Amino acid sequence: MKQKLTERQKTILTCVLNEKDASLWIAAIQAGNLSFEQIEEACDLLSGAFHMNGIDENFEPNDYGKEIEALIDVVNRPRLK
Repeated sequence: MKQKLTERQKTILTCVLNEKDASLWIAAIQAGNLSFEQIEEACDLLSGAFHMNGIDENFEPNDYGKEIEALIDVVNRPRLK
């Protein structure tokens, strides 16, 4: 299933994946070519970023956290079908 990513989502993925081949991940996500294991890995990395920078002092999602939550939904969508 093809997924459309916004430029902001691509930027977040590039920062979170912290890899020179983030563009390959982005292309695979958009083409719907990630295996379930790759989806799990990407979601784990995004969840880590959420826990480190995506919540405020009251443990509520901040704006960045909400962006990550939306991105996790996009990345994980093929597993839910």
